[in-house]
Amino acid sequence: MRHVSLDLETWGTNPDAAIISIGAVIFDPNGDPATFRDWNKFHVAIDPATTKQFNRQFDTGTLMWWMHADRRESLDQWLAMPKVSLDEALEGFRSWVLDRGDGAPQMANDQVVVWGNGSTFDNVLMRESYRAMGSYAPWSFRNDRDLRTLKSFASQYSDALLWK
Repeated sequence: MRHVSLDLETWGTNPDAAIISIGAVIFDPNGDPATFRDWNKFHVAIDPATTKQFNRQFDTGTLMWWMHADRRESLDQWLAMPKVSLDEALEGFRSWVLDRGDGAPQMANDQVVVWGNGSTFDNVLMRESYRAMGSYAPWSFRNDRDLRTLKSFASQYSDALLWK
């Protein structure tokens, strides 16, 4: 199985929100976290103008949230990145996730586990964006995982966990 941690930046909070960046890493859940610098990473900024053709929406409250001084550094980093269209970003993500890296045929989507930040956000937005594009997500819905819940559980019960 291939495990992917997914993190989206958006200009909305609903399943039809405009995605402005996709960040992800492929990781080994049984591996050493100290090796994170060696993880295979994906990061792309999306041209917001290209999201409208797929009915992705902008939320003024979220836009104002991004304009707050506390987020200026993140916004400046995004502004400095080259932008690609939403469909290019999604196809690039699909290729990156399913590529074995050794010239072998692509992985099957049921071999990919995607950990999103929130059970109803990152994975749902990606799946909805693929659907709006007339395509499909490169992982099975059965392999959706929730990293936010796992992190919350780990911090709440860290004293009781053996892998503290």
